[in-house]
Amino acid sequence: MEEIVPIPSSSIKTIKCDTCNTTSHIYTVKEAGPHLYCTKCNNVYHEKYSDQDHAKIRTKWGRRKSMSIIESQAPICECRGLFLFNSHPNCKNCGCDLPIIEHEPDSRERFLYSDLVVFDGTVEYLNQGHKRIYRFEQ
Repeated sequence: MEEIVPIPSSSIKTIKCDTCNTTSHIYTVKEAGPHLYCTKCNNVYHEKYSDQDHAKIRTKWGRRKSMSIIESQAPICECRGLFLFNSHPNCKNCGCDLPIIEHEPDSRERFLYSDLVVFDGTVEYLNQGHKRIYRFEQ
């Protein structure tokens, strides 16, 4: 099942690539963790948990175990890329990682960073087999 998520233009922000200076339009979905970005495109996989289960996986032991389980259960992206915790949103022009977090996090920090950055056309794969497609309104 696919759901189109319209994003009003007033909610869209810009981010500049540190490498090529290209500006990209983004939208931040708050508290959408844990999530994994695709290694080839800007699609994402989002595991949904109850509040109780989410508290368990935020512990050090639960985080290590959960990271490997979540990565192994993630589907293959439509672009044939993989969803991994060490992948980040990237510039559509040069492919370099975009600076969405103040400092470069390791995969464990990425696991705990719950804000999800999406672009126009980003597909969010959900663990129930559903998909959300984000569309920016003009």
